Amino acid sequence: MTFTWDLVTKNVERYAQLEEKLREKISKLEKHLQRFPPDAIHLHTHLEKNPKKPLYTASLTLRLPSNTLHSDKTEDDPMPAFDEAVKALLRELEHLKASLRKEDQWNRRQREETIGREEPTQFAARPQARSRESQSLPEVVSEMFQQHYSRLVRYAWRQLWRAELLGEIPRNAIDPRMVTDEVAKQVFLTADQKPPEQNYRLWFYAILRHDLKKRIAQFEGKAASAKERSNSESSSSGIGNSESSGEPYDDEEKKAVLRGINFEPERLLIGEWLPGDEWSLSSPIDALVSRGEFLGLMKSVAQSWSELGRAVFELHFLEGFGAEEVAVLEGRESREVSRKISDIKKHLQQFATHASAEA
Repeated sequence: MTFTWDLVTKNVERYAQLEEKLREKISKLEKHLQRFPPDAIHLHTHLEKNPKKPLYTASLTLRLPSNTLHSDKTEDDPMPAFDEAVKALLRELEHLKASLRKEDQWNRRQREETIGREEPTQFAARPQARSRESQSLPEVVSEMFQQHYSRLVRYAWRQLWRAELLGEIPRNAIDPRMVTDEVAKQVFLTADQKPPEQNYRLWFYAILRHDLKKRIAQFEGKAASAKERSNSESSSSGIGNSESSGEPYDDEEKKAVLRGINFEPERLLIGEWLPGDEWSLSSPIDALVSRGEFLGLMKSVAQSWSELGRAVFELHFLEGFGAEEVAVLEGRESREVSRKISDIKKHLQQFATHASAEA
């Protein structure tokens, strides 16, 4: 049995040598797909030449049993474009496999199927003919969006929660799920307008962040007066201090902040929650913290951290974006973001040490 794949070209002459070279490029993915059932894997490849410029865009869409991964790169030659697209897809695949291992979502049947294989599964020698049932780009992108939907909703909720804490919008004024649904529609309608320097996941977050900022700005006048009233009624010592704010968490807030965070049974191992491959400190972060302590950290981040610090914490440590990706979303230099990541690691080290001391 082999992995299936197909090739679609636009403004490019299709010839046998092109298929052979492309087959060689995608073979680099094979060793990373051995744990998946071969009949559940399909790779769609697309090569398009810009009609006005000597540029080629190579796109790869990898269908897995429960996920769809995508990458696309633009270069002045087709093969380098495919090289970069394969590298990007490999990073996406490694990230997915790490998540599956961490969350123990590998299906037992899938693992057992690999035991009896005598030889590694490879991609077929020739691409399949495209079928009429093949999905369009908007459909493929929408499918990818749905795979990230719950995380996008949770991210939107945290941004709106912070805006409420700071008095920028009235409580429950904006529904995070409604905002995310509207972004899903935008993604479908503009699937072919993704900036070339962004992958699709990054693009989804960029659109969502833009939409949230626009909606929050609409409440600016009302929020200013609400904040003024709130400040006159509360002591200044409560602002930016998660422990002295005196604002209790309701059940919905607790559920939203903690959703997707694995507490066993009532405490969280910081080192397992944060991206493991990002930690290179001499002292690993392995402290157990309670739900209340974690909620306190989240509220401190929302109320008192700088804009860049909060964004880096959210995007890097919670959402898993790399320094360069965070830099793109924030419009900052990668070096500045990397320095902030290091600063936050030290802060979390202190937080974890403090939590352990009081446990």
